[in-house]
Amino acid sequence: MKSNNVAIAFIFALATAGAQPSDPLSGLGVEIGGGHNQLKWHSNGFPPISGPSDYNRQQFSLTPTFRLSYESRLFELIQITPFIGYDKFGGRSSQDPTGYQDEVWFSAVDFGLIASYRFSDFSIGPALKYNRLQKKTFRYYGVVLGQVGPRTWAEQADDFFFRSYSYNLGGRVSFALSHWTVSGEAWFGISEMLNADLASQISVHENHFRLLLGYRL
Repeated sequence: MKSNNVAIAFIFALATAGAQPSDPLSGLGVEIGGGHNQLKWHSNGFPPISGPSDYNRQQFSLTPTFRLSYESRLFELIQITPFIGYDKFGGRSSQDPTGYQDEVWFSAVDFGLIASYRFSDFSIGPALKYNRLQKKTFRYYGVVLGQVGPRTWAEQADDFFFRSYSYNLGGRVSFALSHWTVSGEAWFGISEMLNADLASQISVHENHFRLLLGYRL
């Protein structure tokens, strides 16, 4: 927990290094959007009767993102933008021949930092974020084997299996028109999502891709 708090503090402390505008609200922005998700799930032979295998959940799926940010100038063409927001990511499996399908979703409060190089109305740069996972949900359409009767969606909490946090490294491209921005982002998981006692048997990482519409003062 201490290391997570240090990471959050470091992200927002970097923002103070930027040049402060005369209007303290200048640079404040809001973004809303969403995008596709991938959940990479690799088993190292669990359950024991099976060998190593992949159970990736990367069927096309759209989930929402909402974000507040503050943009400040670090150098003439370099800007840093710390942000806080809500994100939902995870993954949906494809339907197998029996009709079974499932989904794993994480609802998170995320804290991040974007460093961007700006030229004309475009900007591009790397980004890092910390996700505080508030809700972890497993949804499944019937059962894998021995389905009796029609399939229906069921849902259960997955708090036991997953950690309460994750990290992503990513990149962002933006186009600005006056106060409006349109941005594309790609985020790649750089931390194991399963609890430590399960991580030796199964490895889970997630990626998500976002298209955002924003307004900045």
